[in-house]
Amino acid sequence: MADRIITLLKEESFEPSGEYKYARSTMGRNFLGIEEAMVHLGVSMARTERDVLSHIPFSRATLRSVRDTHLLVALPACSLFGIRSRVPHELFAAQQGAWYEKQPFATHVHEPSWCLLRKEPLSTQPNRTWDEQCSDLKETEEVPCAYAVVYGTVVYFLSRGIRLFETTMVRTANLDQGGSRVIVGNFSEKTGVHIDGCHDMHRTEDVGIAVCLQHELP
Repeated sequence: MADRIITLLKEESFEPSGEYKYARSTMGRNFLGIEEAMVHLGVSMARTERDVLSHIPFSRATLRSVRDTHLLVALPACSLFGIRSRVPHELFAAQQGAWYEKQPFATHVHEPSWCLLRKEPLSTQPNRTWDEQCSDLKETEEVPCAYAVVYGTVVYFLSRGIRLFETTMVRTANLDQGGSRVIVGNFSEKTGVHIDGCHDMHRTEDVGIAVCLQHELP
């Protein structure tokens, strides 16, 4: 993979900024940058997209404080459905005919951005509603979209061989067209990552919430 990264970077004339290099050095294995997107999704980023992602919207102090608990993820301009079409099919529990294929949350193409994603669900206490789980959020935290959670989960596994949310589901910021909360997880070796729906008032033992840090810098 290292050779592929070097070749791609030369082809794309990508020269990482100082803050980008610092973030990669600080986060170590918990850094998923432009290189990982190019290698594992086969995306070719436009210079404007790389320029956006060359700026890290988190302070150095914050990165140092969460280097072991969070992933710093460079999200390319893509959709959840686009991720599924670019990675090995066994990484997703459902392929052709999945219920979410025409759902806006799955087909929406996101702008390139950074996500500092917590590697564990914030709330794993059983039988709590969405509002009850969100009450645990700090002022600096928010719930990420399903695209960010799926991308981080899948690319972290492809890059590091580590499965996030292997035995639990996490609520995301998205709702499906029926009004149910989109949940992601149970990323087992046998079935791949699941994408499902859960009503906000529903109480269940194995559903927590996904969490990321809000951007600090403009």
